[in-house]
Amino acid sequence: MKKILILCLAALAACYEDKGNYTYAPVSDIVIENVLPNYILVTGVDTLRVAPKIVTSYPEADLEYWWVIARSTGSANVVSDKFTYDTIHRQRDIALPIAEAPGNYTLYCHAKNRVNAYQTFVKTTLEVGTLYNRGHYILKETADGNTDLDLLTEDGLLVPDVINTTQGAPLPGAPRNLGILYSKFLVDPDTREKVHGHCLGVITCDKEVAVYRAFDMYRAFDHRSLFYEEPDDIPYKFNSSAYGCDYLSSAGAYHEHVAGILTAGSTAGKYALPKTNVTGGSDCWAYSANMWGPLYWDETHHRLVYVNPNGLAYELTSNDFPMPGPTRECLFLGAYGLDYIYGLFRDDAGNYSLYSVYIQYMRGSPVVRDIQPVAPGRFTAATLRATNERTANIIYFVHDNKLYYYDVANAVEREASVPGLPDDEVITHVANRHFNYDSAPAFDYFSIATYKNGHYKLFAYNMIGGLPTGAPVISASGVGRVKEVKYLAPNAAYMNNFFPGRNYSR
Repeated sequence: MKKILILCLAALAACYEDKGNYTYAPVSDIVIENVLPNYILVTGVDTLRVAPKIVTSYPEADLEYWWVIARSTGSANVVSDKFTYDTIHRQRDIALPIAEAPGNYTLYCHAKNRVNAYQTFVKTTLEVGTLYNRGHYILKETADGNTDLDLLTEDGLLVPDVINTTQGAPLPGAPRNLGILYSKFLVDPDTREKVHGHCLGVITCDKEVAVYRAFDMYRAFDHRSLFYEEPDDIPYKFNSSAYGCDYLSSAGAYHEHVAGILTAGSTAGKYALPKTNVTGGSDCWAYSANMWGPLYWDETHHRLVYVNPNGLAYELTSNDFPMPGPTRECLFLGAYGLDYIYGLFRDDAGNYSLYSVYIQYMRGSPVVRDIQPVAPGRFTAATLRATNERTANIIYFVHDNKLYYYDVANAVEREASVPGLPDDEVITHVANRHFNYDSAPAFDYFSIATYKNGHYKLFAYNMIGGLPTGAPVISASGVGRVKEVKYLAPNAAYMNNFFPGRNYSR
């Protein structure tokens, strides 16, 4: 019986005909290449041009493509975690004129096989700006002694006389200070809503104050409108600190706190009274990253004042070292590294000393760690001074129109050479500009500017041991006399690891 059953099953199997379709389409990868991680373009001027390379075994006829843009539901100046997604192109290659409002967007390039529905995508960021919202801003004195700005863009274009072009006239008075104010609150002139945006703060020696929204150069504030109660003061400096936007004047230190979630309804951007009754100020102001706030010299009361991250100002004291007092004048303050600020002082007897002010990260108040006597010489008689911010423990200075540096550790001064610097022009600016944000660009340059016959030349160099080397990485020339140079990045936040505006050269 077992043999008969096996024979019957074999016969049935022989009679079965498999009519299934076993022709399978192979599944292949689709790899999208040649799409950069970031595109920086100017609205109304540039065109987004991308030609992705597709690596796959699928025939091109089976593939379809589309591009999607993610837009924040808030305005360009308001933080939002909600987005809308729109398809803006249905071909592989894209050549799209940029008409978006200034801001940061995310783009997605999709590729799909129509036959088996296999698909993939890559994403990139699109940073849309105007001519004014990214680059090196040059604060300069005009031929008639007033204040204007030139802008050196990332591609080397020099945009001259930005204030005169956008406002109809330069600011009255010689330039005193340019400050970058990240995420400053203001009222949008079109919507009348409270928003925040990156701004340029300009101060002149005629007590003129102007705050411009960077992307369109809208003048958001003058001295009268910047305060709830306008002070009768001498304005000195604007600056972005760890938690907000600072303004220093003879009335004291004003602080706009923008930490935490940046909501548009917080403030109209006006300064109230300083949080403490510590008045006085000066052009001497500096700030190391670990201090999270500026240290400045009060020339009215002859004291060093520290502003903590909450905007509270108080006089610096010391149990171990004599503090500067009525017999001392501050010639310079400048930061080095994350921890130190150096201050050069002269007393009534003509003696010079270099104070080292130190703070450990998130460990209370700054302290005077050392006072070093300085012999009279070129360094003490210099016309310009600036610290190296990160890489070398030196202070640059200019004496008799030559560049030198003071070696802090060895208390000696040495001459420095600058490749290609014109020797028949007056040096008007020296600085170490350090910018190290999470997204590009990052740089660490020695910058220097010269002046002759109504025109300036500006050079930026890479450094070895804190000293300029090689040909200039950046160069520009224009009309006027350079006072300061500051870098503005539209994707920077109110708080990051570069803490702009540390040292100041009087």
